[in-house]
Amino acid sequence: MTVILGLDSAGCSGIARMDRLPDGSSRCQVRDDLDFKHEKDPAKRMMRYRDELQGIFARVKPTFVLFEKPHLRGAGTYFLAGLRTINVLTCLDHGVSFLEVPTTTLKVFATGKGKADKEQMKAAARERLGLTIHTDNQSDAALLCYYGWIKHFGYPPVAGDTFRR
Repeated sequence: MTVILGLDSAGCSGIARMDRLPDGSSRCQVRDDLDFKHEKDPAKRMMRYRDELQGIFARVKPTFVLFEKPHLRGAGTYFLAGLRTINVLTCLDHGVSFLEVPTTTLKVFATGKGKADKEQMKAAARERLGLTIHTDNQSDAALLCYYGWIKHFGYPPVAGDTFRR
């Protein structure tokens, strides 16, 4: 079974997975955000993220992983660069192919506008995937899965069971 994992890595990180089922249909699942903002030390936040990500990879066994390419400027540069490194190394450790997707590319793909706001991205995720989306992190992760599906298979996912965990 093909499993595509979408990671929206930030202080609160959204994670989604899309499975290709044996009948060719798809199933997309988003999980509650990983929230490490209460941890003040950026190094400890990154360690917690790394540990969570390793556990997810062990359980899910993704075929292909997509994550947003971070904007490396401003106050969050150190932290976002650390999360990017963790994403890349985790994929390499597990022998999983990955793709970094620029934020603007994802926004144009989802809404047709490179400057789409969070609400427009959430609406696009709901419309395309039929999911209950609560946060912008979940919508970005789910849309990364959708984008990855098209990149991997060359066609949009076939509607199957969609659910939220």
